Amino acid sequence: NFESVLGPLARPTAHPNCRCGLAPVPGAGGAVAPPPAVQATGASVSTMARMAVNADGDLLKGADARKAILKYVDDPDLPLNKRINKLEVELAELNKKLEEEAPKLFEQSRMYEKLLRDTSLSKTARETELESIFNRFFYDPKSHIKSSKKISERIVRDPKTGKHWTFEEIDKARGEARRLADTNRVIKDPLTGRIWKVEDLKKEAHRNWTDANAMKNGLRKTEREYRRHVETRSSDLMEKFIYNKTRNRNVDIEEKATFKKPYTDDAGNVIDEKKSYNEAKDSWERMVDDELFSYDIDGPVQGGKASRVAADRRSIFVKRNTTGDRANAAWDDNFEADFELKLQLGDVRRYGRSVTVHEFTHTVEFANPDVLAEAIRWRDSFTAGEKLTMMSKLTKDPTYKKWETGYGDGDEFFHKYIGKVYNRDSRDLINRDINQRGLGYKQNKVYTKRDGWQDATEVSTMGMQFLYHDPVKLAREAPSLFDFVYERIIRRKYTHDTSTWSLRAGKDIDIFRLHKGSPLIKRFSRRGSMPRDYYFVDEVKIDPELGVLPGQ
Repeated sequence: NFESVLGPLARPTAHPNCRCGLAPVPGAGGAVAPPPAVQATGASVSTMARMAVNADGDLLKGADARKAILKYVDDPDLPLNKRINKLEVELAELNKKLEEEAPKLFEQSRMYEKLLRDTSLSKTARETELESIFNRFFYDPKSHIKSSKKISERIVRDPKTGKHWTFEEIDKARGEARRLADTNRVIKDPLTGRIWKVEDLKKEAHRNWTDANAMKNGLRKTEREYRRHVETRSSDLMEKFIYNKTRNRNVDIEEKATFKKPYTDDAGNVIDEKKSYNEAKDSWERMVDDELFSYDIDGPVQGGKASRVAADRRSIFVKRNTTGDRANAAWDDNFEADFELKLQLGDVRRYGRSVTVHEFTHTVEFANPDVLAEAIRWRDSFTAGEKLTMMSKLTKDPTYKKWETGYGDGDEFFHKYIGKVYNRDSRDLINRDINQRGLGYKQNKVYTKRDGWQDATEVSTMGMQFLYHDPVKLAREAPSLFDFVYERIIRRKYTHDTSTWSLRAGKDIDIFRLHKGSPLIKRFSRRGSMPRDYYFVDEVKIDPELGVLPGQ
């Protein structure tokens, strides 16, 4: 139901199944002001009149939300923006200084230390005498007045003077004798010809190390302050422009992970895993449109249309990743829940929390094959003509497996992981998935002629992760990805038929859900003592358009 205070001057056409309302614009007739999110775009009155918003006044177009966010952060009068802008200048100066000066200081210090090591320095009689006593702590047990396994508890008698030495006393005396001798010893620098007092050369080497490390520590301190302010601004932007007013309540989330009790790390930071996880989960529930888990595609998409029916509630088990591998999300092979997340819970910074948002978002594509198909279309639109490449080559990260492949030349791929392809044909996994998980778990797949059967992407996940971590960075560096996640995941129920990225199924994309009536299933059966309504595929039809499922 659209409403406008402009009367006949502006009357948009409502898209179906949408509770949008036109943003009211100040004008004749005592009109009220437009919603804050609309005003935040800084658009003209005529443009505001054409902006679609929902009943809560939230913008529906990703482009409008981006403009509002960027206008907000570009306002120099806001105290937080002033501080962030100042810190950005400081960081640039510190990085430049570190790049130009620190390598020279470290190299000079290494040269001085090498000169000290390579130069043979004659010892004074006092140094030699004390060194002899010191060595008796280790190599002459008979001289010990007090025998002990711990060197620090031994006492040695000086045979010349009869004095009793503890280990701490002799070590201190050796150092003082060495420093006294160094005030008179000299070393010639073979490169410059300069004559150095040994004491001065040691001080200079230490000062160079100290100055270089002070630069690095200063940079880290400024980076931490900058990150803290950016995180504060990100939270503010999420509240103003991103979050839905209600949480997604159509998913049952159960934590099987054991959270560590709050503790303080070496840097003095308080690490509270449970609080950090709950903040990330809460944000994800406020970001994801509730329709994504309340409706389901019933059968394959035909001609761009899919019949949608009310879906069963989805369930997610969250566990701690104890293998040391990357965090991951998958269908639950144990039949305890629909999906299973294994998370690394130690990093409680906002970026660390954003990984939790990332893994939760995988379940959106698992449960909604139309979202998966849209994400594949988004990815393919930026990588036309590109060939699959191993992720280890794209990212320069050797920890990726040989079978992990993707596309990396997309203009909006600010992170190479966005282009990763989960091609199930390449590993003959689709039949294994069917047999392990059964038909009752609504295992969804999307087929494209380019990459075969796929069950996930990193488009939605990386978009949601960086939208949560730093919406400004995403809006500036990947505007199309911002629009995609905003319109297809956050405001989906309002943008079904109006979004640029809404599904347009054609010959290059098809979707099916493994259920008993699927046209791809020829014969299925019950096995063993599996729960009711769980079936396994015995035989799969050969479809000339979609190809042959692996293993047939």
